[in-house]
Formats: sequence, structure tokens, C-alpha cells
Amino acid sequence: MPNSFRFSYLCCAVALASLGFPGLDASQTISSNRLPMWEEARKPAAKGTHVRLPKDILVRLRSAAELIAPCDREESAKIDAYRVTLNSRSPAVAIIAWGRGFCYCGATGNCQFWVFVNDHGKNRPVLETDMVRDFGFLKAKTNGYRDLAVWSHDSAMRSPARLFQFNGKEYLEECGWQEEYEFQELPNGISVQVGAPRIIDNTCSLSPTRLR
Repeated sequence: MPNSFRFSYLCCAVALASLGFPGLDASQTISSNRLPMWEEARKPAAKGTHVRLPKDILVRLRSAAELIAPCDREESAKIDAYRVTLNSRSPAVAIIAWGRGFCYCGATGNCQFWVFVNDHGKNRPVLETDMVRDFGFLKAKTNGYRDLAVWSHDSAMRSPARLFQFNGKEYLEECGWQEEYEFQELPNGISVQVGAPRIIDNTCSLSPTRLR
């Protein structure tokens, strides 16, 4: 068999064999990024684009916040918003609402957090949670929507993280981990973080959907 023919034959065989493997269905997690998720989700681009909060979402969140004294109208308007594309192959766009100020946040800086998607012209909430100090979306998708990582502030030395995945209707918490930080005190008395955080209690490594 000539070498050129043998090479073409092997290429075709590999391609046909790959078609024979079971494909990922819509309920599975699809990931092509080799970065650990705690690094990928910390990238600035993982938050999407900072935008103005749509009026219907603002009215909804302010109305709920103003029922809690002493939350006034000025404080209840302190909400950051981001626009995130959940699936580049479809018009699936999310609006992230991240509360700021004492109406939505605790003393440690953990705040209320919402994800809305546009459903037949209306912004429908698919996630409402709290204790969020930071967040970022991953390239990995579950049921067509990108996975979401959120962090809470526990102490200067530790930051718990949670991973949310879309189940077809809403985002649910799937697993989590903790990040431990090490600090070194400089001669001027200022403490600085040393190296990358240590990842502990990582239940995502045991999650079936994270292993697919």
C-alpha cells in the first residue's frame, strides 16, 4: 500500500471512529478550556460587559429591597449590572444584577446576586443567591448555558467558592471549593499575598458532570 494512500486511509479511519463515540447530549457539561475553573472565572472578561441595569429589573429589585428598613430609594438603586453571552450559537444573553451598598450587602462585602435571561421579551430570573463577593462565567456549558462560579468572603485567609450549572430552567449549585491564601508581612508592616491560593475541599472534582 503506497504511503500516501496509507496516510489518507488512517485519517479517514480516525475520523470515522470519532463519529462512533457517544456524543455529549444537552444535559452534559461541555468544556474545552484547560485552565482550572478558579483561574478562568477570575479573568476580567468572565464577568461580561458592564451595562446599565434594565428598568424592569431595577424596579423589581428596588421594590423588594425597600420593604426592608432602613433601605431608602437612593441606596436601593445601588446595583451593578453586566451583560453576558451564555451561548455564542444562540441569542442567549444574561443580565447579571449584583447588589452594592447596605441594602444588598453584609458587613463583610458579600452581596445579593441575580441572573436574568430574556424570555419572550421579559427578563426572567434564573438565579437568585446571596453571599457573593466576586463572580465569573466559565466557557464550559451545561444544557447550553455557561457555568457560573461565585466567591464569598470568609476571612482574609479563606474564600469559599460555589459552582452553579443550568438545569434547563434555572441555575443550581453543583459543587464548590475553598481557596486558602498565604500572606507575608513586609518590613513596613504591610502584609501581601504570597503566590496562588491553595485549593482545598474541592467537591467539583467528585462531581459526575465535571468529569464528562
